[in-house]
Amino acid sequence: MRRALALAAAALLILSLSGCVLADIAAEVSGISYQEEEQEADVSFFVRNSASTATAASTPTPAPAQEETLYDRILSSLENYETELVLTGYDPEDIAAAYDRVIAEHPEIFWATSGYKWSSVTSGSTVTVTFTPTLSRDTAEQTAAKKAQLDSVVSQVLARISQTASDYEKALYIHDYLVSAVDYDQQEAALISSGYYQNAVPDCVTAYGALVNGSAVCSGYAKAFQLLAKELGLECIRVSGVGLGGGAHEWNAVALGGDWYHVDVTWDDPIYAGLSTSVLSHEFFGITTAELLLTHTIDDGQDIPDCTAVTYDYFRYNGLYFETYDRSALASMDLGTAFQIKFASASLLEQAAQDLFSGQGVFDLAPSWAGSVQYSQGTAGLVLTVEFS
Repeated sequence: MRRALALAAAALLILSLSGCVLADIAAEVSGISYQEEEQEADVSFFVRNSASTATAASTPTPAPAQEETLYDRILSSLENYETELVLTGYDPEDIAAAYDRVIAEHPEIFWATSGYKWSSVTSGSTVTVTFTPTLSRDTAEQTAAKKAQLDSVVSQVLARISQTASDYEKALYIHDYLVSAVDYDQQEAALISSGYYQNAVPDCVTAYGALVNGSAVCSGYAKAFQLLAKELGLECIRVSGVGLGGGAHEWNAVALGGDWYHVDVTWDDPIYAGLSTSVLSHEFFGITTAELLLTHTIDDGQDIPDCTAVTYDYFRYNGLYFETYDRSALASMDLGTAFQIKFASASLLEQAAQDLFSGQGVFDLAPSWAGSVQYSQGTAGLVLTVEFS
């Protein structure tokens, strides 16, 4: 006689659907002009994401060697907690571009955001630019103490993984650690959306917030993943866009075995409706661009690799990916008491759900002691989560 199993369908709630908030808080400033030492000066201001344009006298575009020197000077300035940088002989747009590179490539500099302002003064043929990044409100001493905390946590986290681990194992370790150790901060997300942190850098949008405080919004997750990946020798970038539901969002792309894959740790750290948090999601680990675009939109203007490889898709790599539905094949697998499986299409997943739950085929998969089963369908409609209790 078949056991009576209670069935419960739970909607998978992804935090990002309520609007994930990025760290890029741009300052606002108006342009002015003035006389300096009786010599007419050409003064212009530029604010990130504003419509303002530079009016400084033309300056030759720096050669590649100069660009690298500019990058290094900006990096050094931020590492020394300087509040502004005065540069001569550079076009403000080149400075801004170099600054953007530094911010994109150095998540460990958690006290700076991609917001900034600059002023330029032209005296004769000399252009002097004062560049002011948007920094946290902490003092240099406070920032240095927090940096020491971050470094300590990073060392502790990385000490737990073998240095001989493969690229896939490294990325999966980072993903699983962050999903387990970090909570999405809904309260801070609301404050950011309200403009409360204008011209400041709250911890929740940083790698520090994620790794030290254990609390972050999407950009904090993405920066923490990038920081740990860099420390383990992986190529990793951050990607900005819009998530399903319209909220600004940020995630990662990482190179594994020479190919690029998308990883969205935030969206793999959901609040389950009725499902145990012991079900660790990998729906957004190692996915292609085509799969990502089912639930995300990528912002224009980013140099993002087209992710087409599938080797290190979590489900394919672990034998949990199905291009046809076969209940007997599932029944022969050791899926445990809580598992996720992925299908090649949403229609295939629907077929499986109909057979397993409406058709009661789930009895073939249930442990002998199970009294109930809960299930949910992932955001992209490809992943099925099942838990017995």
